[in-house]
Amino acid sequence: MLTFDGERTPAFKLLLALAVAFVLTVPLVSVYLLAYDRQSQMREATTSITGGWGGAQAMNGPLLVIPYRATASETVDVTVICFSVADKLSTVQTRL
Repeated sequence: MLTFDGERTPAFKLLLALAVAFVLTVPLVSVYLLAYDRQSQMREATTSITGGWGGAQAMNGPLLVIPYRATASETVDVTVICFSVADKLSTVQTRL
C-alpha cells in the first residue's frame, strides 16, 4: 500500500475518506428515494380522492345588500350597491 516507514501517507488517508464518504451516500440516496416515492404516492392518493368527491366547496352565509346613492363628481350621479358578508359565522343552538 501507500505507506512510508510504517505510517499512512496523506494520499492514502484522502482515498480512504473518499471511499467511506461514497459508501455512506448509498443509504442516504435510498432514504431520499423512499421519501420521494411516499410523497408522490400521497399526492396521487389525494388527487384521486378529491377527484371522486367533487371540487371545491363555497361556504357562504347571509349576504347584506345595501343600495345607496353617491355623487362621484359634480356631473355624475352614481347608484352603488354595497355587498357585505360576515367575516365569521357562528351558530347558536337553542332548546325549544
